[in-house]
Amino acid sequence: MTTTTTAAPHACFQTEAGQPITIDDELRALIPPLAETEREQLEDSIIAEGCRDPLVVWNGTLIDGHHRYDICERHGIDYRTVERNFADRDAAKRWMIENQFGRRNLAPYQRAELALQLEPLIAKQAKANQRAGGGAVRQNSDNPVDTKRELARVAGLSHDSIARAKRIDAEADDATKERLRAGDTTINREYQRIVGVERKAEQVAAVESAELPAGQYHVIVADPPWRYGSRADDLTHRGRCPYPSMTVDEIKALDVADLAHTDSILWLWTTNAHMAEAYEVAAAWGFTQKTILTWAKNKMGLGDWLRGQTEHCLLCVKGTPVVRLTNETTVLHGKVREHSRKPDEFYEMVEKLCPGQKVELFARESRDGWTSHGSEKGKFTPTTCPGCGGDDFFDDGTCRACIPGDSEEVA
Repeated sequence: MTTTTTAAPHACFQTEAGQPITIDDELRALIPPLAETEREQLEDSIIAEGCRDPLVVWNGTLIDGHHRYDICERHGIDYRTVERNFADRDAAKRWMIENQFGRRNLAPYQRAELALQLEPLIAKQAKANQRAGGGAVRQNSDNPVDTKRELARVAGLSHDSIARAKRIDAEADDATKERLRAGDTTINREYQRIVGVERKAEQVAAVESAELPAGQYHVIVADPPWRYGSRADDLTHRGRCPYPSMTVDEIKALDVADLAHTDSILWLWTTNAHMAEAYEVAAAWGFTQKTILTWAKNKMGLGDWLRGQTEHCLLCVKGTPVVRLTNETTVLHGKVREHSRKPDEFYEMVEKLCPGQKVELFARESRDGWTSHGSEKGKFTPTTCPGCGGDDFFDDGTCRACIPGDSEEVA
């Protein structure tokens, strides 16, 4: 229910027609608040120079100049008003919202909040045009309205940023929203935080409910989710692991030995930080380490000391497996793709060298002729983005070309 208040009948708090100015609470709520420093600067200016710009009213109701009105009322400063005419209340609300986009001091999230208030008004206009066009789909060709496109145009934001802000508005706490309004964080960062928490919960549930496949395999490839101590639970940290990790003891306790054929080979992926632990895991699974394959990546990543550009895979055996060695070396060259995704050249080499039944543990991609085990075994099936055809991805598997960076504004 909309409530209104009417200013006291003082001469300076009336319209030019002599009517008291009405403050409509619903309309006032459409105006983004000023930061403390902005309000202080505005107040100092009005005290020193007076209220230079007229307040805008519609049928005696204030629709622009609420902050100036408050300051003038508090200090008894005269002001001028100008009357605007609108067809109805919705038209007045739309003018108020669109007028706010002209403020230079709005953070992207504040622009998105205004866009979300504008959304039902534009959608209502779109439906009216559809009815005028004679159907639920076809619009009046003189006034076509695409709600999403119109919101993005007016707000100066991308479609994705507005959609993410809508989810933030529904799920984030008040403190996060205040930081967004102050420009202390970004729409993308907070959206990724929300999605990250949701995805993490789904992945943990999937890992906890998964069981190792049954059978005897001649070839086992394993890429355990090694646990890193540095900022492991910080969902905004660039180097965080985007899936549930396991301790070394948890990895060693897996019944991998029961999966292995009497004569089998294990390819155990590890990182620079977990080389020693990888030897322990191989032994716990009943394998003997023979050599190390090093993946030399085409670009460097993160690192606590030196920035990493390699990843390692222990070649381990049980019994006397069949291996068709020719002149393979300990170096594998392959392009870096999404987080934890191994190069296709590795699988091609394993298939060439190692005959027999194959299984991949902690798989993130299904492969023909293999048993794939893992809660995300279908994550990396496409080699290119289905949206744009690109092949450059963030660590969480999202396409860089399709998702804007920390700046939400449209170029």
